[in-house]
Amino acid sequence: MKHWFNDAIQVYNEEGKDEFGRTSWGDGASTVGRFVEEDNVIYNPQNEQIGTDAVLYLHPDENIFLGSKVSYGGTDYQVVKVARPKDMTRIRFIKVYLRLYG
Repeated sequence: MKHWFNDAIQVYNEEGKDEFGRTSWGDGASTVGRFVEEDNVIYNPQNEQIGTDAVLYLHPDENIFLGSKVSYGGTDYQVVKVARPKDMTRIRFIKVYLRLYG
């Protein structure tokens, strides 16, 4: 699966909020993954629909969190779901659902 991951991605994790309640972002970490622009509808734990604009596949050793900001191709996205599908023996990739940021 590692040969799939050839798109340059920048991941920014949330550091906190400023005095106006705006999110402040840490230094971005560069990584590679597989970025696929596709519309999906997913459901949150409250069974509410969330529209997504892209899916990002990452190596299972990467660290990415709900709410993180992802930059790809000059466009910013926000992580709305992180899935770690497991096959018979191990997790082969991380599947990250993204929506446009802002």
